[in-house]
Amino acid sequence: MGNVKDTPKAYLEPTNEEEIVNIVQKALQENRKIRVVGSGHSWSPIVPSGDILLSLDQWQGIVSIDEANHVAEIKAGTKIWRLGELLHEKGWGMENFGDINRQSLAGAMSTGTHGSGIGLGTLSTQAVGFTIVTGKGEIVECSAQENPALFKAAQVSMGLLGIITKIKIRIIPAQVLKAVKSTQNLDDTLAHLDTHLQNRHFEFYWFPCTKYTYHKTMNVTDEPAKPLGWKHKFQDIFIENYLLWVICRLVKVFPSLAKRVSNFSGKVLKDGLFINYNHRLLSQPRLVTFTDWEFAFPVEKFTKVVKAMEAVMEQQNLKEHFPLVCRFVKGDDIPLSPAYGQDTAYISFHTYARRKNPEYLQHLEQVVKSFGGRPHWGKFHTYTTQELQALYPQWDVFMDMREKNDPQQIFVNDYLQKLLGIQQTVTVN
Repeated sequence: MGNVKDTPKAYLEPTNEEEIVNIVQKALQENRKIRVVGSGHSWSPIVPSGDILLSLDQWQGIVSIDEANHVAEIKAGTKIWRLGELLHEKGWGMENFGDINRQSLAGAMSTGTHGSGIGLGTLSTQAVGFTIVTGKGEIVECSAQENPALFKAAQVSMGLLGIITKIKIRIIPAQVLKAVKSTQNLDDTLAHLDTHLQNRHFEFYWFPCTKYTYHKTMNVTDEPAKPLGWKHKFQDIFIENYLLWVICRLVKVFPSLAKRVSNFSGKVLKDGLFINYNHRLLSQPRLVTFTDWEFAFPVEKFTKVVKAMEAVMEQQNLKEHFPLVCRFVKGDDIPLSPAYGQDTAYISFHTYARRKNPEYLQHLEQVVKSFGGRPHWGKFHTYTTQELQALYPQWDVFMDMREKNDPQQIFVNDYLQKLLGIQQTVTVN
């Protein structure tokens, strides 16, 4: 998103697994570092290597579809937006994915990316198997039946276990959703949260320093898909992107207008109803660059967290207009997943990339920390190693698996070494 930069000594785009294996084996021999880059969607510096940067952009597409078992094997570099269309052409779809679909499949899973729907897990929970080139230069297959410990760790790994080359995912028959968008009051939203969560998909924007929320609910329907016409484009492209860009530029010049602009934004969004396939409704274009902080915590704490954020905005007279996004997912058993062991609510808060608002971001992060929030691995946060260890019961399990599969630390960059407290090894060739 423009905030992370890297000047690698080599930029490589392998086209097959054999090339990937050769790259890893050569890096081992020469004691070099490798990081894999996807679509550049992460805000945290988990990708820069300062040495070898490897892209899987030339390694995309569907390998095979097992229709009897509803499983597809996908090349790991495949972009999610492209995968949605490729599966749709064959009558299939993904269970769920995030608000943005520009990431590679492996990159999205490796950072714990999620959509919304309390009955649906993060993107990583759709994986049923991985093919990985480990830090030993070996190709390893893993699933719930084969190398199960490696499989669980690989579901959210930040690229620390090796280079994922292929992913087997559960798929579903192509599904039509009815999407309903509506403006509601924040207090009403919180009071009826249990009812809202009964929808297959539910999320909402909250306009800071106001009582405005904008709901998006989506449910499976038997109605036929309808073309996404001018109303959909007006809402998603014009209002949520171009008008937002104008507003962001205005507030950058006149920060005192932030609260009034937030009120205006909550009023201008209109109700809407759209019916189409899930891969065309779950994600929207995001053309305005922004900074993103996102945290996960038990869903039963959600209302208290929101009320605490609302209170600190008022007490500290914070001024911001960029909407917060609130989403919900089913808990899982993945060691480094922010949804580990708990049905989870996520709150992400943003600022326009060209307008720094550190006071707002720092205050909200402190609220989340006080409720035991876990940070999204691909986004901004200020957590220490000790704070993270306390939040993840399976921390040591993952770290042991990392050391086993990458003993020479060729996939560890400076940021991850410091963040995760990885002790540097000294290799003598």
